[in-house]
Amino acid sequence: MARHHQISSADCRLNVWTIGPEDGEPFVLLHGMKDHSGGLVHIAQAFPGCRVIIPDLRGRGRSDHPGCYTMSYFLSDLMQVFEYFDVKKSTLLGHSLGGHIVCWFAALYPDLVEKLIIVDGFGPPRSREGDDQQVFLQRHRQQVAMLKSLNSAGRSMSGFAEALNRFQQHNSKLDHVIASRIVEEGIRELEGGRVTWRWDPRVDMVWSTFSHTDSEGLYQQIRCPTLVITGSEGLAYWSFKNNRLKDEQAWYKSELNRRVTLFEDATHVEINGAGHMVQFDKPSELIATVSDFLQA
Repeated sequence: MARHHQISSADCRLNVWTIGPEDGEPFVLLHGMKDHSGGLVHIAQAFPGCRVIIPDLRGRGRSDHPGCYTMSYFLSDLMQVFEYFDVKKSTLLGHSLGGHIVCWFAALYPDLVEKLIIVDGFGPPRSREGDDQQVFLQRHRQQVAMLKSLNSAGRSMSGFAEALNRFQQHNSKLDHVIASRIVEEGIRELEGGRVTWRWDPRVDMVWSTFSHTDSEGLYQQIRCPTLVITGSEGLAYWSFKNNRLKDEQAWYKSELNRRVTLFEDATHVEINGAGHMVQFDKPSELIATVSDFLQA
């Protein structure tokens, strides 16, 4: 049975769902950038013996949109979740942005993390040129453009049907019933019957508050057993954002392998046929992989 909680963090309220017995082993799941807690419920339901805790990250879902989105704030929110639910030690799973957050948390607070699961949470591979100044400049231009567009029209949709259609265009492999539930939870109504997504585009600022170099330094501090899950089609997501990565599959895989070796105790599993949204593309395979890791 799912239970709903509203908890206070540093400067906002966080919406949190718990699933499973309150005396079960804690298992905290963090979603990615444009997702929300509902996007992981179908994964959580596969672990009925665990006390699964799924917060909406600040600026996402039904959590508040305070306007400040730094890595430190996300870490503080996660610590607040641990304290509110009196979690002494937990397995952490994070997808995409959530993967970055759980890695930082595991490095900074190792006594609180039993095991770590990172689902396509390393971000894009490095440029072949190393510190690619052009990519850095482009990322910041995109953030400026995003901020300029905040007051513009065109972000709303005619209703649930349009939102579901857009969602399924990007996640065509996901079961229709699950997709409908995720969209229903992920939109809010506007005047005139139109709807919009429950997410704050300003969350994008988080990428300016830490670097991949910072993260890779922290990977080397993580001692707990770690499972890295990626999809065989993951490069398509990153090359869409940066066309210089197109057809760089060999480089992409070498970067994944290099990052995995930075951890003291990490295993990498690639799920065939999945892209960046592994939990939508191949949920059964993801669940089986995670189950094997938890039981090891």
